[in-house]
Amino acid sequence: RYHSHFDLVIAEYSLDTMNGIETLELIRNLNPAVRLVLVTDEKNPDFDWYVNNERIDRVMLKTDLLDELAVVE
Repeated sequence: RYHSHFDLVIAEYSLDTMNGIETLELIRNLNPAVRLVLVTDEKNPDFDWYVNNERIDRVMLKTDLLDELAVVE
């Protein structure tokens, strides 16, 4: 069985080769236990399907992610 050294993966929606959802779904198939966060520039109601169906764990606006990371020490 594949063992990951990562507990969390954050992917930008706009990637060059494949979009962030495709990337995170690939990771989910390899390791169902890893937490997956999609970061995007704007809200898209279509992303809710992936959260509601447990394909990804959270969708965040890029500005919100930067704000949350700023308080992490």
